[in-house]
Amino acid sequence: MDKQIARNEAEIKELRQKINAADARERARLNASLDKLQAENNELKKKLEAENNEIKKKVGAEIEQYKQRQAAFQREFQHDADELGKSLKGFRTDDVE
Repeated sequence: MDKQIARNEAEIKELRQKINAADARERARLNASLDKLQAENNELKKKLEAENNEIKKKVGAEIEQYKQRQAAFQREFQHDADELGKSLKGFRTDDVE
């Protein structure tokens, strides 16, 4: 989508250069039409940027939640592993015949 916006911008620039060869009246008419198309392209660009920003916010929040879950899991896992280690150290084989 970014590529389409960029292609549109390049084409608008190219058309503006071609328009310069026209007489003043025709140039004014063509520039007015091209201004409208450029405004539409700018609106599409803003719309795309807004959507991309929204996605980045959502992804950022999901990554933060994942990091929090991962940290909690690691704390719990380490605690359980430590407890198991203590139990294994305290295990006595003297009682087994």
